[in-house]
Amino acid sequence: MGLKELVGDVLDHLEDDGPFLGRPEVDTLSGSDYANMKEIRVKFGKQVWRFAFAFDPAQRAIVLCGGDKQGMNEALFYKQLINKADARFGAWLKEAKNEH
Repeated sequence: MGLKELVGDVLDHLEDDGPFLGRPEVDTLSGSDYANMKEIRVKFGKQVWRFAFAFDPAQRAIVLCGGDKQGMNEALFYKQLINKADARFGAWLKEAKNEH
């Protein structure tokens, strides 16, 4: 199974079991502007991909961005991941609010 298929399977699992998933697959991202910002981990070989997501008011998991921190400074990786995820989630919430 390739990375694309594995990520698809994990995201399907997130869609099915969302708020009930916990460690070690899912953990809260500290430092986010949103208390419900989380990361889901996808193991692929020696890599562990991390995807930031949050639940919108309708309890849908919104996957915002992701990456592999291998070879990166951990603090820098998470700062960039969280900043991008916060910006995207804020835009998502604003757009969703305008649709209603």
